[in-house]
Amino acid sequence: MAYASQVHEMVNHKAAVKLSKEVLQSWTGPVWYISHLIAPNPHSVSTPVSLVRNSSQRYRGLSLNNILIKGPDVLNPIRAVLLRAGVFAALGDIRKMYNSVWLEEREVHFHRFLWRNTEDAEIEDFVITRVNIGDKPAGCIAQVAMRETANLSPFRLKEEKRVVEEDVYVDDIQTSHNNLDHLKLLISNIEQILKAGGFFMKLWVYSSQSGRKEPSGRNTESKTVILPNQLTEKDNKALSLGYTIEGDKLTCHGCGELF
Repeated sequence: MAYASQVHEMVNHKAAVKLSKEVLQSWTGPVWYISHLIAPNPHSVSTPVSLVRNSSQRYRGLSLNNILIKGPDVLNPIRAVLLRAGVFAALGDIRKMYNSVWLEEREVHFHRFLWRNTEDAEIEDFVITRVNIGDKPAGCIAQVAMRETANLSPFRLKEEKRVVEEDVYVDDIQTSHNNLDHLKLLISNIEQILKAGGFFMKLWVYSSQSGRKEPSGRNTESKTVILPNQLTEKDNKALSLGYTIEGDKLTCHGCGELF
């Protein structure tokens, strides 16, 4: 059920598309099929299980990742992001960051996969239409796309642009300011910038909060699978570390409080 729900979610969000017989017959360009499997992800509140596409699996000695260039290392140093702090901190997580960047038509046919809902159903051909996290250059593509969004002409907000460029590690944003009202304005502007590029944020957590609260009117989906050591809705993360709002402390799973 968890596996099927991940595939259905991809299709519903247009991150995957079923290929029609007409497309299968008319496409004359290169084609590559990618295997997929499910992986437990207990440290995620929203995605306790992840659908993984293996771009490194070889066929006749060759894999998709063999022919892809990784690109430059654009990740910010994690220690710099963690230690750059003002009086008030804000933690944000980009929702399905890699799936926010579209592939071109030629690229999607390099990301075909097979799927059927039940054992009795017919196997059908699908393609992934967004950047696949299993691709060698996926991290570089997603980071560059997000930063280029901040350079769009309508957005000339210097401070917000700096946050997008320097206070991000993979899909996590951790920034701070000595003035809470200014920090909230900063976050609001950042959300508008990222939205223009197709990037959407999950609920923000502020160090001044007494706990995680869902805005009124927001629907929450119940989990279909509960894994050992899985985070709950009350748990927070800061760049893969645990974060306690009340004490404004970082914690490490299994090793206690850090600072």
